[in-house]
Amino acid sequence: MNMSNIPIISIKDSISPHLAIRKSVISFFEKDIIHNPSYQLKIDFSEVKSISHSFANQYLLSKKDVNKEINEINMPSNVAEMISLAQNAIDSPKRTEPIADQEIPTEELKQS
Repeated sequence: MNMSNIPIISIKDSISPHLAIRKSVISFFEKDIIHNPSYQLKIDFSEVKSISHSFANQYLLSKKDVNKEINEINMPSNVAEMISLAQNAIDSPKRTEPIADQEIPTEELKQS
């Protein structure tokens, strides 16, 4: 596909210059991304002033879930930094295994 034919969607115009609420990402993807007939899309972050960690996290998860090629353009450095932090959090999930494998003696369980 010719680069000039790839639709450009302004996230500021679709949501706000302050990207904060996780729910707004879901609405954005439903309204502007999923129903867009194009497989390739560019998300324009021009004039975005701020982004919350929860927004960035949901943006990345939503982007991963859609069957489209999405590229970001004109991303301010503070937004790029938060997207990167959110990506690192996704890539490094929290520990779920116990810190120490300790057996509790049966006698102690009976006394409880």
